[in-house]
Amino acid sequence: MKYNKPALSPRQAVELLIARGLKVEDEKYAEIVLENISYSRLSSYFKPFYVPRSNQFLRNASFLNIVDLYEFDSRLREIMFYAIEAAEVSLRATLANYSAVNYRDVHVHLQPAYFDKKFNFADWKKAVDECVGKAKKLNDDVVVEFFENYPLSTDLPVYMVFELLSFGKLFELIKGLSFHDLKSVARLYGLESTLFVSWVHCIAYVRNLCAHHSRLWNRELPINPKINIKDSDWNNINNKRLFSVLLVLKRFVRLENERGRWTEELISHINQLPVKHRHAMGIPDDWENLLTSTTAVHE
Repeated sequence: MKYNKPALSPRQAVELLIARGLKVEDEKYAEIVLENISYSRLSSYFKPFYVPRSNQFLRNASFLNIVDLYEFDSRLREIMFYAIEAAEVSLRATLANYSAVNYRDVHVHLQPAYFDKKFNFADWKKAVDECVGKAKKLNDDVVVEFFENYPLSTDLPVYMVFELLSFGKLFELIKGLSFHDLKSVARLYGLESTLFVSWVHCIAYVRNLCAHHSRLWNRELPINPKINIKDSDWNNINNKRLFSVLLVLKRFVRLENERGRWTEELISHINQLPVKHRHAMGIPDDWENLLTSTTAVHE
């Protein structure tokens, strides 16, 4: 079937919602909302308010219910991004410190011998050069100051490069580490290498969802973290739902003050979500205990 539905103005969209049985307490407010949040985006939050297998709304469903759920998800992304930022900054530092100190070479990232034999070093080197070149072109003050202070240097040290790279490129680097190095870095997080790679990949995916303001609350994750069968906290956890990512981030947010603040805000926020909507996040009955008892590993 070819899509041929006509475009609707915000006013027409409000009328359609009312015709489908949605309670709209303030039609002007609803129209203003749809002028600023597209019908397509907001419609992702209609599902729990529909009569099953129908586009008609449940008897007591209201437009305010939908807006509340939308705003819950918006705030959830902010809370998630706080943890993702902390995890990402920690990961960049961990990789740089391990690489430079272990090999006693601040340009270890430019030595193909240190990577897995299957790693496409040529593409990696090109990506690094493009990243540094872009920073120079944009007059990044840290990069400009480095080359001013060290005019005979042609390359940035690894710890500066790892701060410039996109998280996607950083993940490519992780996959390209030698077996020994990958195992060693993963051990710093108390994980086996396969779990470590899977969990970082998942963080990168959810990071992009947050950056693009995409729906998190009830999303089924196509890129999901492998189950940690050695950790009892993962018993009965649905790794295709968002709660599994919360357990992942608990391991990667390593500073206690950051972890404590994030956990506190997260628990407070989830408690604002009606219980009937929590299943879509994969939240188990003992979720608060899991969030407070799962701790980061320091080795």
